[in-house]
Amino acid sequence: MIMDWMRNLEAGIPHLLEDGIKLLVYAREYDLICNWLGNSRWVHAMEWSGQKQFGAAPDVPFEVHDAGHMVPMDQPKATLSMLKRWTF
Repeated sequence: MIMDWMRNLEAGIPHLLEDGIKLLVYAREYDLICNWLGNSRWVHAMEWSGQKQFGAAPDVPFEVHDAGHMVPMDQPKATLSMLKRWTF
């Protein structure tokens, strides 16, 4: 994740969703780069065939405290737990 820097990946995400790939978008408590409100806005504005159903679905909070942009490095155990909960 050292090379994780600002890149607009939104353009390719609708294609992944159309192919049935599930997407997890999360923002960390101390993340100055990817804030939760900005993530929520671009995700809800993204156009794809499931947009209306997605917009009507409730948000599911995954709380990982004391983590910044590099959450796997800041809180590795909590990150693994979050990913396991999401995949199951």
